[in-house]
Amino acid sequence: MIDNKNILVLGGDSRQTFLAKRLKDKGHNVYCYGFNLFDNTELNKISCLKEVKNRIDVLVLPIISSNDDKTVNAPFFDGEITLNEAITTLKQHSIVVGGNLSKSLKTLFFEHGHFSVDYYIRDELKIKNCIPTAEGALSIAIEEMPITVSGSKVLIIGFGRVAKACAKLFKALDSNVTVCARSINAFAWSELYGYKSVEIDKVDSSLSDYDLIINTVPAKILDKEKLSKIDKNALVIDLASKPGGVDFDNARQLGLKTIWALSLPGKVAPVTSGQIIADTILNILDERSDDSWQ
Repeated sequence: MIDNKNILVLGGDSRQTFLAKRLKDKGHNVYCYGFNLFDNTELNKISCLKEVKNRIDVLVLPIISSNDDKTVNAPFFDGEITLNEAITTLKQHSIVVGGNLSKSLKTLFFEHGHFSVDYYIRDELKIKNCIPTAEGALSIAIEEMPITVSGSKVLIIGFGRVAKACAKLFKALDSNVTVCARSINAFAWSELYGYKSVEIDKVDSSLSDYDLIINTVPAKILDKEKLSKIDKNALVIDLASKPGGVDFDNARQLGLKTIWALSLPGKVAPVTSGQIIADTILNILDERSDDSWQ
C-alpha cells in the first residue's frame, strides 16, 4: 500500500464527484476543481489551481480527458482549464491518470517529467463497467419497446465482455437471446449458457425475427443491406464505441428506431461508475513502487 497522497480531481461529469469521495474515504488528501455546477459539500473544492501549485502527487482527469489535447474536458465548469495550467499543480515526477489519453497527451506529460496511465483501458474497469452498461441497455429497452422484455426475441451482436453481460441480464428476464458472432469459441460459450447462436455471415435471413437488436461491435456490422431486413417495429441499440456498428443515416431513412447509447455507466449509475474508476486508480497507485514516488 502507498502512503496517502495529495490528489487533484479535475473536470469531467458527476462521476468525478463520487470518484473524489471514494479517494477521500481511502484516506487521501483530495482537492477538486472543474465541476462547480455540482453541489457537494463533502468535497474539498478549490477556487483556483494556484492554490495547489507544485503540491499534487496525482492528477486525476475525467474518462474523456480532453477533446482537443489542449484543455481538460469539463462540461460542468463555467470556465476553461488548460492542460498546461493543470500540469503546474504537480510535484516533480508525479502521476497523471485519465481516460482515453491520446498519444500527444502522454507525450506532453512525459516531457514535463510525469508518468501517465490511461485507466480506461484497464481490464478491471472494463469488466466492472459491463454491469451498468448492460443495465443501461435494459433500461432503454424497457422504455422504448412497445412490448415486454420478458418473452422478447433479442439478438446480441458480438460476444465480448459487454455482450456477455447483456446476454446474461436479458436471459434472466426470460428473453429469447441469440448471440451473433464469428468465432467457434463464442458459439461454444453461447451454447453453454443456454443462448441460441447464429454466424454473422448467416444472420441476414433471420434479422426480421427480432424485437431487439443490441450491437457491441465497433465496426459497421449493421449496414444498409442488413438494416433493410430488420422489422420496422424493432429497436436497435448500439453499445459500441466510436465509430459504432450501425449505419445511422440509412437507419433513419428506413424508419428504424435506433439508439447509440454511449457512456451508459456514467448516465445510469454515476455513483457506481465513479467508484469503479476510483478503485481502478487505487490499483494503479498500489502498483507503483516506493521508488516511483521519490
